[in-house]
Amino acid sequence: MKNITKLVMLGLLLVPFVAIINGNAYAETVTVTMTPGSGVPGCEVENNCYDPATVTVAVGTTVVWKNGDSQGHTVTSGNAGDEQFGTEFDSGFPLLKPEATFEHTFDKAGEFPYFCQVHPYMVGKVIVTEEMEEMPEEEAPEEEMPEEEAPTMEEGKITVTFENSSFDVMASLSNGEVQSADIDPDFTSLVLILETSATDDGELLITLPRELIDAKSDGADDDFIVLVDGDEVDYEEHHTTDTERALLIQVPAGAEEAEIVGSQVVPEFPIAIMAVMGAIVATVIAISRFKNPLGP
Repeated sequence: MKNITKLVMLGLLLVPFVAIINGNAYAETVTVTMTPGSGVPGCEVENNCYDPATVTVAVGTTVVWKNGDSQGHTVTSGNAGDEQFGTEFDSGFPLLKPEATFEHTFDKAGEFPYFCQVHPYMVGKVIVTEEMEEMPEEEAPEEEMPEEEAPTMEEGKITVTFENSSFDVMASLSNGEVQSADIDPDFTSLVLILETSATDDGELLITLPRELIDAKSDGADDDFIVLVDGDEVDYEEHHTTDTERALLIQVPAGAEEAEIVGSQVVPEFPIAIMAVMGAIVATVIAISRFKNPLGP
């Protein structure tokens, strides 16, 4: 009887080692790290933008992505060329800051490619297999604490008020925060006050409503002028629609102000007032000449 008891106890002790040998057979959480330097093209050459780039897990497993890079990233299901990406999971905006995490629990089998919206060359894959046999009740892992909700886009919304109009601007800064935004009608620009890290460079992703500010030339979209602390910098146009334009701007450590200069800001009250005043003056002159055709 004692020998049978010893064999049973030995078998229970071997269960965790069997799970390790079979990979993630009973794992409930798997971590994937965005590698340092992945914010700069090049990591895709050897497919090491993520560590590991491909993971195989069982149904019910939670995958946690950790940003080990100094740049901001997203974790978005699908491929950059898909018409609809992010339908399975999407960390969204604001961007995941350095050391931040995003997690998703996979409840069905299949292959799930994913990428970073800001750096689409960063690609990875999660392969989910059918649910494994349940572990003996005494060996079942403890229930995990509920995960924190991922930050939503609402956290990056800034309201810009000019005269009697208000506009919502979505802005996400990976190395800090956008404190405020104001219109400068004299320079047809949007001025952003920033609070950034003193040591880390970052990226600003900002979505501009066309009715607030736009850059046009002969009816077609033109380039904005972007200044950071008074110095002109390059930017990428992240996406464009009929109602908005999104810019991706590199922001150095310690930056305090960014200014986006367009060709028009709305409402353009000064121009409208000048046009009305001009029309009134012309009408007064015409009436005066009609009443006194020969002059005084």
